Order: sequence, then structure tokens, then C-alpha cells
Amino acid sequence: MAGTGKSTISRTVALSLAKEKRLGASFFFKRGEADRGNMAKFFPTIAADLVRGEPAIARCLKGVIEREPAIFRKAMREQFDKLFLEPLSITPRKQSLVVVVDALDECEQENDVKLMIRLFSQASSLQSVQVKVFLTSRPELPIRLGFKVVEGKYQDLTIHNIPSTVVEHDISVFLQHELASIRGEFNTSVQEYRRLAADWPGQSNIQSLVQMTSPPFIFAATVCRFVNDRRCGNPKEQLGEVLLFRTKSQASQLDATYMPVLNKLIDGVNTKQCDQIFQHFRDIIGSIIILAKPLSTAALGQILRIPINVFHPRFSTLVCIGSITSKAQAITTVTANEFTPS
Repeated sequence: MAGTGKSTISRTVALSLAKEKRLGASFFFKRGEADRGNMAKFFPTIAADLVRGEPAIARCLKGVIEREPAIFRKAMREQFDKLFLEPLSITPRKQSLVVVVDALDECEQENDVKLMIRLFSQASSLQSVQVKVFLTSRPELPIRLGFKVVEGKYQDLTIHNIPSTVVEHDISVFLQHELASIRGEFNTSVQEYRRLAADWPGQSNIQSLVQMTSPPFIFAATVCRFVNDRRCGNPKEQLGEVLLFRTKSQASQLDATYMPVLNKLIDGVNTKQCDQIFQHFRDIIGSIIILAKPLSTAALGQILRIPINVFHPRFSTLVCIGSITSKAQAITTVTANEFTPS
């Protein structure tokens, strides 16, 4: 299921392993992004990560590249053998290494997906080091077919089959942690009379948010980003706006996630300005949704004939559901698709 926080789990696992010096490498797939939407840079990236974690591997990889300068253009199987298996086979290590691969379903070549699963299943043949692969994905057909071939060599966990009580507890812990951080940051930046109460947001509000979550993580994460966005107002008011949408219907769950953000676009503007904002919204967000590949803000603004000084303020209000970091960089996909079923 989408929106359950698979990528957040991957990032958390990777950070935890890095602290323990057990992270061998990581790769986060993203459909539509040149270097992350396919396997072209996968094993070169894994090899580079291995070198950073195990400098001794550098000597072996240097030898591989000197012998085969074109290795980075070779087929996946050869890259796996030369850039992954060979360096690890001559690097004794007591602790196991973990390779984190996120969102494999975002890889655009289905045959490459199945091949990668088969290749990594061969890592168990290494005698010098124990290598494990932590992988997240939606259960798309190519993924299922790939794992069918390596039956008995993996363990799996289906997130949406986890008991609801466990999910609700985890979301509650996440919300308490994030909102407490927001409270602390807000209170240190304002005068005393504006500070939030020490017990804000309160257990009843946390429970209301937990009951509104569907899909669970994408809702909770979006709410926290919205509540923390100082351009929209103070956290108490922002949370109050979210809690206005307390119903069980799917439409209302979508409303609860996105309407508080979208309402800020027309907050305090007249009818004429509203019409222009609505048109810009349809043009900008509609274009982002149907783009085959992400475009920079400058390029998209030029295509839509929206001046960059107008484009940025329009989109910056939507920072909770999409993001841009500079005029030259691509806009990340808005998260509305996270509500579509797998």
C-alpha cells in the first residue's frame, strides 16, 4: 500500500545502520528522475558507498577499473560481479553489512528489477562477509516474480497486514515526537505570551489525528509539515484547521490532508485574485502531475508563461505536499498519488 511510510522506514534503517557502522550502501529509486529511475547508476553507486564505508575495497575497485575502464557501461550482471561481489570477497569483516534499497517498484525497467533480486540472492555465497539486503517496494508483479525465483532466500513483511493497533501506536509515537519538536522550536522563537502550553497538543488531539490517518504515514507526515510551516501561521491555529476534518469518509481523509494547505492559497485575497490563483494552481499542479519527467521551476514557469517571481510564491505555499530547493532543480512530485491503491 502507498503512503504507509516505506521510504521513511528505509531512511531510518539506513541512518541507524550507519551509526552502527553496518551500512554497506543505499539506493533510493524514484521514477522519472534520470539517475534514480533505472539501474544505470545502481551498482556504481553501491560500489562508491562501499568504498566510503570500507576503504580497503578501494584498492580492489581501482584494479577493476584499470583492467576494465568500460565497466560502468557493462551489463548489470557483470557490474554486480566486478563492482560488488569481487571487492567484498577479498574484504574480511566480522560484522555483517546491509545494503538498503528503497522503492524498487519505482525502477522503470521490469526485467532489471527481476534480475537485481536474483543477483542479490547470490550474495549469500560470500565467505568473507555476511551481506544482507533490506528492500522496500509495493508488491507489483515484477517484484513478486523476482522473489518467486529466489524462494526460501528471503524474509518478507507486508506493512498493511500489520495489526491496526500496532500501526496506531506507531503513528501516535511519531506524532507526539514531531509535534513536541514543533512546540519546542516555536516556543524558543517567540515571546513568552505567544508560547504554546507545555502539554500542547494534548493527548485528545493526538488521538483524533491518529483516527484520521489513512493512509497512515503520509497523512501524519503532511500534517506535521503543515503545522510546522511558519508561513501559514502558528502551530496551534494550524492544528485546529486540520482537526476540522474529523470524519471517516475517504474524501474527508483527503480533505484533512490537503485542504488546510490549499486554503492558505486564498487566505485574505479578493475574488479577482482568487480566480488568478486558481488558474495558476491548475496550470502548475496539473502540469507537474502529467509530466513524464520532472522539470525545473524555471523551465516549467517558462512553458506556462508564469514569471518566476510569481511561480515561486504560488508553489512555496504548497511546500507541505511538494518541494523545490532552488530555481535550477526539479520539483518533486506532489504526494496525491500516495492515496491511490497499489
